[in-house]
Amino acid sequence: MDNRYINALVKTGITVAGLHVVFLIAGFLFGKQIGWLNLPMIWAHWHDALGISVSLILSVVLYFVIFAFCTSDADA
Repeated sequence: MDNRYINALVKTGITVAGLHVVFLIAGFLFGKQIGWLNLPMIWAHWHDALGISVSLILSVVLYFVIFAFCTSDADA
């Protein structure tokens, strides 16, 4: 893939999906909240405005970190 922006977006999506799997497994072990489909969760970040804001900001920061450090600009 030659487009750094799309490459970083795909890597960010994979990272976020992987983190959700880790948090879901941790929720089964240590979960205190009940999330979608009655699955135990550690942090249900969609329940309040602060959680949604924090998760969106962290996702954007993660995108820029992956863009800066995990994509190559050799073709530019």
